[in-house]
Amino acid sequence: LHDALPICNPAQPQLKAELKGPYQDLKKAILVGKKIYLADRNNISSLDASSGILNAAIPVGGNITGLDIVENAGKLFLVTSLGAQEGKLGSDYGLRVFELGAAGKLINEQRFRLKGNPPIEKMTPLPQSSKVLLAVQSKDRLELRVFDLSSKTEVPLDIANDLKIAILLDMAGGVLNNIPLAILADASALKVLKLSPVGSPATRLKVENFKISYSTLAAGAVKLLPNSNSLFLMDFGSMQNPNLPALLEINTSDLSLKSSLSLGDSSYFSDFAVTSLSKFNFGANLNDESSQNSPQSLPASLPS
Repeated sequence: LHDALPICNPAQPQLKAELKGPYQDLKKAILVGKKIYLADRNNISSLDASSGILNAAIPVGGNITGLDIVENAGKLFLVTSLGAQEGKLGSDYGLRVFELGAAGKLINEQRFRLKGNPPIEKMTPLPQSSKVLLAVQSKDRLELRVFDLSSKTEVPLDIANDLKIAILLDMAGGVLNNIPLAILADASALKVLKLSPVGSPATRLKVENFKISYSTLAAGAVKLLPNSNSLFLMDFGSMQNPNLPALLEINTSDLSLKSSLSLGDSSYFSDFAVTSLSKFNFGANLNDESSQNSPQSLPASLPS
C-alpha cells in the first residue's frame, strides 16, 4: 500500500495522494476520519489522509499482527497486537494501546501482556463492546483469547471440547441477537462461534460452535457487514470450479449462500472491505500468473 485512492467512482479510481514516508514491509493500515494509521516493520505511523504527509512515527516494538480501532468509555483507541517474527525469537508480545487525542494524535500509551505471554497471531474487535478477540499460539496449538480494554484484563473463556482450530486464515467479530460472534475462516471450513456471557453481571464467556460450513475449499478473508445478517467470505476456490476464487455473501443465521461473485480464473484476491451503504464497493488486487492480459485491479460491487 503506497497510494490513497478516492472511492467516489470505484469504476475509475484516480490517485488521490502518495503516502510519503520511509516505509518498509507494510503490514496493516486503517483509515480513521482524516488520519491514516499504518504499521510497517519498524514503526506505527500517523499520516494526513488528504496529503499523505507523515505526521508522526512511533517505534513498533515488535512484530505487528493486528491494527484496529476500539471504543471504550466514549473514547477511541488504536489497538495493536504483537506476535512472533519469522526466523526470530522474541518476547515482546501482547497489546499496545493508544488513545486518539486531539487531531488524531496518539497519546497515553498502555501495554498489556496476556497470561503466559504468548505471541498474538490475529486480532479483531468485538462490535458494540470494548473487547478484542485474539488468536494466540500456545504451545503446539492455536487458541482464542478475549481482552477487555475497559477492565484491562483477559476475560475467562469456557471453550467447548469440540472446538478445534486447524489453520486460521482470518477472523471477524459480530453480533447476533445481542450475542457476540466470532467468525473464523479456518482452512476449508467457515465457523461461526457464539460467545455467550456467563453470570450476572457477566464474568466469563462461553465459547461454542454455532454454525459450521464445510462447503468452501480454502476460506480466506472474512468480513461482517455491520448491523445486518450477512457476512462476506473470500474463498480461494469454489465447489463448482476449484480454480475460480469467489467472494461469497453468506447468511449468518444458517450459513446459507445468498449471492456470489467470481473473481477471475487463477487470480489472487488479496483483501476487501465492506460498508453499510446500499452497496459496498471493493478493490481487488489480482495477480494472474496464467495471463499477462489480466488487469491488476478490479473494482466491483454487490447489493447489500
